Amino acid sequence: MDAVIYARISRDAEGTSLGVNRQLEDCRQAASARGWTVVHEYVENDTSATRAKVRPQYQQMLRDLANGIAGALIVWDVDRLTRTPRELEDVIDLADAHSIALVSIGGEIDLATPQGRMTARIKGSVARHETDQMARRIRRKQRERAEQGLPNGLCPFGWRRVYDDQGRRAGSRDVAYAPEAEQIRDGVSRLLAGESVRSIAMRWNTEGLPTQRGNGWRTGTVRQTLRRAANAGLREHKGEIFPSDVIEPLITEDELHRVRALLADPGRRVQHGTTPAYLLTGIAECGRCGGKMRYLKPRGRHNIPSYGCRDCTRVARSMGLVDAVVEGAILGRLQRPDVLETLPTMDPKRGDDLRSQAEALEAKLSEAADLFTAGTITGEQLSRITAGVRPQLERTRAQLADLTPASAAAAIAGDDAVARWEDATLLVKREIVDTLMTVTILPAGPGRGRDPESVKIEWKA
Repeated sequence: MDAVIYARISRDAEGTSLGVNRQLEDCRQAASARGWTVVHEYVENDTSATRAKVRPQYQQMLRDLANGIAGALIVWDVDRLTRTPRELEDVIDLADAHSIALVSIGGEIDLATPQGRMTARIKGSVARHETDQMARRIRRKQRERAEQGLPNGLCPFGWRRVYDDQGRRAGSRDVAYAPEAEQIRDGVSRLLAGESVRSIAMRWNTEGLPTQRGNGWRTGTVRQTLRRAANAGLREHKGEIFPSDVIEPLITEDELHRVRALLADPGRRVQHGTTPAYLLTGIAECGRCGGKMRYLKPRGRHNIPSYGCRDCTRVARSMGLVDAVVEGAILGRLQRPDVLETLPTMDPKRGDDLRSQAEALEAKLSEAADLFTAGTITGEQLSRITAGVRPQLERTRAQLADLTPASAAAAIAGDDAVARWEDATLLVKREIVDTLMTVTILPAGPGRGRDPESVKIEWKA
C-alpha cells in the first residue's frame, strides 16, 4: 500500500529540524514494518497546529489524499496532525470517504470503526486541552514578566541587549543604543514641534537607520515606534502600563503622554489638498484691507516673487524682503536667554488637576486588571470598564498636552536656534510664526518698496 507521512513541530528555536527528523525516521520505520511504500512526506517545521495558524503542507496533504495519492497516513501522534476537534472531524470524514488508514507510532487507529474514531477524538481532545493549558501558562508568564517590568520578545529599536563571552544574555537590562536612541528622541521632538509622521518617516529613511528587522520606515512603523511605552522606560502589556527598572528611558513620561495624546487626537490637523509652499501665505495680513496675503508670480519689470493682497489688489511686497524681516525677528526672539520664560506656559493648577485626573483613571484601569487576574470580575466586565475609562484617560492626556502651546517654538529656542530653524520643515516654521506674531504688510509709498519698516510685526506672546 502507498502511504504518506506528515511531520510537524511547533517550535524549532535552534533551526536544526531535529524534532521533525526524529518523527520522520520513526514513521518510515512504521511504514517499512507494514510493507508500505512512502510516496510523499509532508513536513512543517516550527509551525503550530492551532486553528489560527496556516499550514500549507497540511492543506496540500488533505488535497492529495482526496485525489487518491495514498491509502494510508502515518503520523508520529494524532497531536502532530491536529490539535483542534474541528480539523480532526475533517480528517475522519476524509478517511471515511476514501478508505484511508491512519497510523500513529503509538498504534494504528482504524478510522473506519467507531472504536478507532473514539480513540482519535480522545487523543485530539487531550491534545487540545494541553494546548489550552500551555496557552494559559504562556499568558500568565507574559503578564508576570510585564508586572516585573521585564522586556519581552525581540529587543526593540533604540536598545541593545548585553551578552557575555559565551553568547548568553547578561542580566535583563536593555541599554540605549546611541544612534537609534537619538533618532527616537529627535523624532519625538519633531512630532511635538508640529512635524508630520510622514515627514519624520522620510527623514529617517534618508538618514539610513533601518527598522529592527532591517526594513525601511513607513508612517505606521514610525507611529508605533514613537508611541511605545518603552521609550519612557515603561513596560506595556495589553494596554496596561507597568514601571520598569530594566528598560533605559529615552524620553520623559510627560513627553510620552504628549506624543500619545497627539497621535490619538481625532481632531489632529491633516493637510489636504495643496501643502503651503511659502512661509507667510495665508498668515501675513494686508495693511490696507486686512485680507490675507497670497503668492504673486514674478512678472513685469521687477520679476521677483512677492506677497500680494488679492482682495484690494493694492498692496504687494517682495517675498525675500518680508521673509527676511520675519525670520530675523523670530530668530532674535528665540535666541534670547529668557525666551522660554516669555513663551506661553500652562496654568500650573490646571496642569496639576489634569495630572491627578489622569493618575486616578490609570489607577482604575490597573485595579480592574487586578480584579480580573484574581477572578473577581469576568473578561466581559473588564472590557466594559476599559471601554469606559480609556477614552476619558486619552481626553485628559490630550487636554494636558494642549496646555503647552508654542511647543514648536520651544523646541527650536536656544543657542542653536538658527541651525534648528534651518533644519525645520516649512509647516513647523509657519506654525511658529502664526503662534508668536501677527505680520502685517503696510502700503508703501514711492521708493519704500524695500523698506523693512513696511513690514509690521506685533508679538502675540
